[in-house]
Amino acid sequence: VLRIVLFLAAAGSIGDIEIVAALQAVASANYDILTPQKRLKEAAEDGFVLTTEQVSRIVGLSHSTVSSWKTGTRKLGFHFHKEHEGSSVVWKVIRAA
Repeated sequence: VLRIVLFLAAAGSIGDIEIVAALQAVASANYDILTPQKRLKEAAEDGFVLTTEQVSRIVGLSHSTVSSWKTGTRKLGFHFHKEHEGSSVVWKVIRAA
């Protein structure tokens, strides 16, 4: 599908809106619905701390929503603990029991 879209785009047969729609359809078809949980599980198991931006992208919420969370907030079966590294806020992810 992607090759066809790129071929048609190069030939001038479709416009920018159609290209974007086709690329979104391809991305949506390849999206694993469990990706957020898998990313959080990986962070918890490997002991990663995540920035607010990373957490917001993983869970699909705005930066301001995640920033407003209190430590211990629970989402998608994980607890998020707010920590500070210098002047930066980071989140430790812990799998809920």
